[in-house]
Amino acid sequence: MEYVILDLEWNSGFCRKKQKYINEIIEFGAVKLDDDMNEKEKFSMLIRPVVTKRLNSTVKRLTSIKDDELKNGVNFNYALSRFKRFLGDAVLMSWSSSDISTLESNCEYFLGSPKLDFIDKYIDLQIYCQDMLGLTEENSLSLMTAAQKMSVDTDAYKHHRAVGDCRIAAECLRKVYLRQALMCYVRSGKSLSGEKSVSRPYVTMDEMLADIGNVHFNCQLCGRRCRRRGKWEWKNRYFISEFECPACKNKFFGRVSYRLKDDRMIVIKRISSDNTIN
Repeated sequence: MEYVILDLEWNSGFCRKKQKYINEIIEFGAVKLDDDMNEKEKFSMLIRPVVTKRLNSTVKRLTSIKDDELKNGVNFNYALSRFKRFLGDAVLMSWSSSDISTLESNCEYFLGSPKLDFIDKYIDLQIYCQDMLGLTEENSLSLMTAAQKMSVDTDAYKHHRAVGDCRIAAECLRKVYLRQALMCYVRSGKSLSGEKSVSRPYVTMDEMLADIGNVHFNCQLCGRRCRRRGKWEWKNRYFISEFECPACKNKFFGRVSYRLKDDRMIVIKRISSDNTIN
C-alpha cells in the first residue's frame, strides 16, 4: 500500500465574481510513502492565481513565495490533473481537513463542482497523531506543535512550503506509526463531502476486556516479541503492564487504550519506562 501526504498553500483574496473572499490555492505539494513510511517520490507545483493576482503580505512572509514566481506557474486545472495522476490509488493524508476543504472550494470555483471523486481513501493525520500521543481532548494540534512534542527536527525543511510541511508531517507519522492502528483511521473518500460519521469516544469495559488478552508488544531495542510479566492494571482509561524481552532482557511498561472510530475499535499502544499516567 502507498500513502500520499498532501499540503496546500493558498492566498486569500476578494473575488468580485462571487462577492466574497476565497482561499485560492497557489501551491500543491505532496510526498508519496511506501508501507514502511519511506519516501518514494515528491510532487511540487506552483499555480498562477487568477482571483487575486498579487499575494497578501502575510502569505509572502510565511511562504517566501514571490509574485514573479507565480507568473510562471500553471493553471489550477492542470495542477489538479497532474496531482490526480500522482495520487493514483494511494491513501491520501493531510494534516487536518482544512486543505481538503480548500481543495473542494477551488474545485467548485474552477470546475463547477466541489466533489473530490478521485480520492478513494483518506486519513486525517492530525487526528491520528493526537490520538496516538494521548491528546484526544485537544481540539486542534498544529503540525509544528506536534513536531515539537515528538522531538522532530524541523530545521531541515522549509516551513509553510508545501513539500516541506509534507515531510515534517511524514516525520511525525513515523514517530507513532503502527500500521494496524493507522488503518483504523481510513475514511472513504465519499465521506469528505460533508457526511459526518457517528462514533462515541471510547469503547465499553466489556469490549476492552475481551480484546486486551490479544495485545502484545515488540522490543523497541531488538524487535523481538516481549513477554508480559504481570497482570494488566486499569488506570485512568488505560491498561498498563510490565513487559520483558526474552532476548535482550529489556524491560518496559506497555500502555494500551481503546477508541471507537467509525464503529471500528482502535488499539493505541505506547511504551514508557514506568507505570505512571502523564
